[in-house]
Parts: sequence; structure tokens; C-alpha cells
Amino acid sequence: MRCVVTVVVALTAAVAMADVPKLINFQGRLTDKQTGQRVNGTVDITFRIYDVATGGTPLWEETHTGVQVKDGLYAVVLGSVQPLNLPFDKQYWLGIEVNNDGEMTPRYQMASVPYALRAAYAEDADKLDGHDASDFAAATHTHDWNDITNKPQYYPTEWSQIANKPSTFPPSSHTHDWNDITNKPQYYPTEWNQIANKPSTFPPSSHTHDWNDITNKPSKYPDADKLDGHDSSYFAPASHNHDSRYVNVTGDTMTGDLTISSGNALHFTNGSYSADIWVNSNGYLIMGNTPKGATVKASNRVTLSAGSDCAVHIGGGQIVYINNVGLYVWKDLNVSGTKNFVQPHPKDPEKEIVYACLEGGESGTYCRGVGRLVNGAAVVKLPEHFTLVTAEEGLTAYVTPMGECIGLYVERVNNRELVVREVGGGKSNVNFSWLVMGIRKGYENY
Repeated sequence: MRCVVTVVVALTAAVAMADVPKLINFQGRLTDKQTGQRVNGTVDITFRIYDVATGGTPLWEETHTGVQVKDGLYAVVLGSVQPLNLPFDKQYWLGIEVNNDGEMTPRYQMASVPYALRAAYAEDADKLDGHDASDFAAATHTHDWNDITNKPQYYPTEWSQIANKPSTFPPSSHTHDWNDITNKPQYYPTEWNQIANKPSTFPPSSHTHDWNDITNKPSKYPDADKLDGHDSSYFAPASHNHDSRYVNVTGDTMTGDLTISSGNALHFTNGSYSADIWVNSNGYLIMGNTPKGATVKASNRVTLSAGSDCAVHIGGGQIVYINNVGLYVWKDLNVSGTKNFVQPHPKDPEKEIVYACLEGGESGTYCRGVGRLVNGAAVVKLPEHFTLVTAEEGLTAYVTPMGECIGLYVERVNNRELVVREVGGGKSNVNFSWLVMGIRKGYENY
């Protein structure tokens, strides 16, 4: 690829008197010489410095590999690969070569900014502002105390020089007489004989009282012959039994739990119709007319509490299983209406959001995502779960570019990968969205 370079930012030099190495920031723009389009991607750029505009031998050279170019723009630091030790005491020209395509012409005449590097080569002068070195103080020198002006107040460091010092000090560990202590806390006695108004005796922690010594006690409870107007014969004894046909009269009301300890079913009869409710060997509650043809019917809804399950055997091996996680159907689920998902409206509690399932004449699968072209090509590995459930044949793929390029096409698609290329052999580096649809394995002729 032949390129044209355009310098868009002036050279800037970064240097101090003792800095090594010397560095120059350099920015430019690359365009394709054939198409005029700005270059994107990575390139290798070689820079050379000459003291002539054409021909000659490079005085300095370094190559920057893998330089990132976006929309034609790039930036490098000259001197970061090879030390830049030129004195910059005369005019220089910068030669540029991209991907070994040959050095571009004309060479770039270096502006005045890099000549700030000249400061690193300043001559060692004999005089400064007309004065010899002996006229200046050395970087490290001393002064007499009496020659110093505005010196700080003098603080003595010897004990004998300190005025108004105390004559004695108490030892770090010492005691005081109680009477010498001021603002001492109130005194609390710690001895039993020092406590005033103390009781003479105490009852033991566990003790009894005579009934007559108790005050505010309730009156005695009489041994009544009746309770709420009824003799004792009106009530059942604490331990009693019921006839097995006790709950069988129209209008009977039963409160509390009904426990069946013998057998596992409730039988209901209404004329020529009968139905049963029983628990099978797996612990499921079954409702229907016979164990093999069980059915569940509800006029409104069936409500499952947390942790409960419900299984309905429809026949022909088809089972509907419901728990507090969701609904599972073995074999096909045929619906005469729409299949929807419903969720509360996040902003209006009076509304719901209802989405209907996408429907068609086949059992379809799909997956989608975002890929990226690198030099005009991309290979997208499809998810493993899509590969496992999707047939090899009957696949359809769609790709949509998300950036500027000539156009995209699908070179190859199967249930494992999608290969995308740019039209006309383009070399763009852009993102694209993709969608792959297929048919579920085992349901190709559904």
C-alpha cells in the first residue's frame, strides 16, 4: 500500500539540560495514494534525519512497528527507539517510509522547535555576564553567624542557659495524700459496715408464701354444674371417636385439618358421576376419575404455594408439570391463541406490558451478536448451545455494518461459525451486527 503523509501537528521537543535521551513528538496523517482514503489499522514507519533535502546518508534512523492509525492520524515519539544525539546546530530534513514502500518525497524540513534540543549542547563559557567564576559563590559554601541578617531567635540548648526553670521535679511514678487531692470524686463505701439504712434480713432466692399473705389475689374459682347454660353431657369428652360417615350430610361444615391415616384417596359421588383425589407413590396430589386417566379442571385458577408442585398426565406420554419456577411440557404444546409474556409496567402500576411470541411455519432457532472486521474479514464463532440444538442445513445469516465500509457479504455460514468479508476486497476495520437463524435438530420436517 502506497501512502501519502501529511504533517498535521508541529514537531515539539521535550528536553532539559541533563535529560537523556532527547525526544521529539511527531504527528502526521496517512492517506492511500491510489484511493485517497484515510488509512486505518497498524503500520510500520521508519524515520531518518538528513542534513540535505535529497540524497545523502542518514545521520540518524529508527523504525516504529505496529503504529496505530485511526482515520489517517498517527503519533510517535522520535528518539524513543534510538537515542537522538544530533546537536541540531544546522538545518535538518526528516525522511519517512511506511511499510517498506520506499521513502516518501519530498523530505520534511524540520521546523525551529526541535532546535530547542540545542540547549543540551551549550558551550562551557569562561565568563557569565562578563564575570569570572571566582566572582560567584560555590554551590556549597558556609557563612559566619555574625554575617547572617534576619537570623531566627536564639533558643538555648544547655540546661544552664535556661531561665526560670523549676528547682525540682516529682518522679515520674509517685503518690499523693487523699487530703491533698482537689476535686476528688464523691466517696462510695465499699465495706458492709459502712453502708447506712441497709435491711437486716433478706429472703432466700427460692421461697414460698402463704395464700393468706398474698395481696390482690383473685377470688376462688367455683366448681360449676353448667358451662354457658349447658350440662357436661352436651360436650364430648377430651378423648372420643367419630363415625367414618360423619362428614356426609349436605351443609356440613368442617374446621381444622382432615387427616386420612388409612388409604390414600377421597372419593366423591354425584349421581352417575364420580371423581377421586389421591396421593400417588411419588408424593404427587392427583385429581381425576381414575388413576390412569387423571384430569385437572378449574373454573378460575389453580394456585400453588411456595415449594409446591403439580403434575398433570394428559395421556400418550404427554405431561404438564407446574411448580413455583415455571411450566414444563413434555412433547408438543399446542395453543389455539397467542403465547405471551406479561410483566408489570415499571412506571404505571395500573398497566401491564404484553409481548406475543414470534410464530412461523417451522421450529426455528436463532442467535445474534456484534463482530468486527479486521482488514476486511471476520470469523464469528457461534455459541455452543446454538450448535448443539441447530441443524446443519437450512441456515440464514444477516450482517449489518456499524461503520463506514464498501459493503459486507456472508462468505460461509454453518451451525458453528459465520465468515464475513467486505465487498470488493475492502480492508476496513469496523464493527458489524449479525443474526443467524436455523431449524431445531430433530424437527427439520416439522
